[in-house]
Amino acid sequence: NKKKIVNMYSSSKFLMFATITLWWEVNCVLSLSTATSAITTSSSTKTSSGSSHSVVDDKSKLSVAIDSIHNVLDNYSALKRHCEIGETKKHGRGLIATKNLDPGEVAFQIPLNLALIEIDNKNNNNAENEGDDDWAGRLANRLITDDNNNFYAQNIVPLLEPPMTPARGDWPEWILNEFDNEKFVSQDLNKAQDWRYNQWEKHCKDRQQRQYFLDALDMVCSRTMRCGNDMMLVPFLDMANHASEAEGGGYYQVNRKSTNNNHQGDIDSIDNISLIVGERGVSMGEEITLNYGYRSNEDWILHYGFLPHRNEDQESIELSSSGRIVTWKDIRTADPTLRDECLEYLSDQKTTLEEDLAMLQQEHNMNYRCRMAIQYRSSRKILASAVIGKSSFF
Repeated sequence: NKKKIVNMYSSSKFLMFATITLWWEVNCVLSLSTATSAITTSSSTKTSSGSSHSVVDDKSKLSVAIDSIHNVLDNYSALKRHCEIGETKKHGRGLIATKNLDPGEVAFQIPLNLALIEIDNKNNNNAENEGDDDWAGRLANRLITDDNNNFYAQNIVPLLEPPMTPARGDWPEWILNEFDNEKFVSQDLNKAQDWRYNQWEKHCKDRQQRQYFLDALDMVCSRTMRCGNDMMLVPFLDMANHASEAEGGGYYQVNRKSTNNNHQGDIDSIDNISLIVGERGVSMGEEITLNYGYRSNEDWILHYGFLPHRNEDQESIELSSSGRIVTWKDIRTADPTLRDECLEYLSDQKTTLEEDLAMLQQEHNMNYRCRMAIQYRSSRKILASAVIGKSSFF
C-alpha cells in the first residue's frame, strides 16, 4: 500500500509538472503570437514620433517602395542609372546591373541633396570639438524623426534592417564563447555596447524610442560613407553589398559642382556622388558591389554583422604568450620564435582548424550567428597556420 501511495504521489507530481510545462508553452506561444501581431500591425502605423521603423515585408509593398525610389532618381534629367534594386545570388537584396558595365564606368549618380550628412567634428582642428565623434548619434536621430523632406528616412529606412551584430546584446553566451577570443567578448564587445547606449542617452533619452534609436544607430554604423569630414547616408548607393577590390568591389566618388543643391536639372551642374564599377567589370544581370574599405575582423562583426571571406589587409592575432601582433605580412616567416608561438596558439585552441572547416562544410543549416563565430575563429587559425608554413589552408 505504501508503494502504491508513493507511485500515485510520483505520478501526481509528474502530471502537475507536465500541466505546468504545457501551460507555460501555450502562454509562450500566445505571447509570441501577440508580439508578432503587434509587429505586423506596426508596419502600417507610425510611432509616437510620427516615423515608421518597420521593414517592408509584403512583396507587393516592397515592389512599390523600390519603384518609388527608382522614379525619384529618374526624375533628375541626365542622371545615370544603370542598375536597380533587386535580389542577388549571394547577398540578399542589392544592386543589379541593367547593362554590361566596364571597369571604371559610372554605374549611377545620386544628387547629394537626397543624402543625410553630418560632420565628424573629431577630425576638425577646432579645440571646442575635440573628442566629439557623435555624428552617428545625430544621424540616427534624423532617421527616426518625422520629416516629409527627409527622402532617406521616408523611402530607404523601410527597406532596411539593422545588421545582425553581437553589439545589439541579443547573442546567447554559448555562441559568444564559440568565438574563442576572450578579449573580443569581454572588452571589444562591451565597449561597443556601452557606446551604443551612451549615444542614446546623449541624443535621444526617450525610453519609448530607445530601441528605434538603437536600430537606427546600427544601420548608420553599417551604411555611412565618409568623404573628408562629411559622414553621409546616401540612398540607393548604400544598398550596394560589400566586395573587396580583388573581388570586384567598386568605389564611390563625390563631385562638388555648385551651391544650389535644389536644382533638378543636369546632374553635372549639382553636387552628386557616383558609384564607379570595380576592376572586374559587371555583366548585365550581375550584382554591382562596393568596397566598404579596410577594418579589422572584430570591427566587421561588431558594426556590419558579417565577416569578409579573406581580410589580409587588417586581420591580426594577438599572441597571449608574448603580446606580439601577427598579420598576413608575417606568413612564411623565418623567425623560429614566432613560428613556435603560432604553433602554441594553435595547440591552445578548443578545436582544430580541420574540425572547424568540417563543421562549416557539413552544417548547412547552422545558425547564422554560430556560423559567423566559427568562421571568425577558423580565419584566425588559417592565419596562424599560414605563418608556420601550412600552405594547404590558404
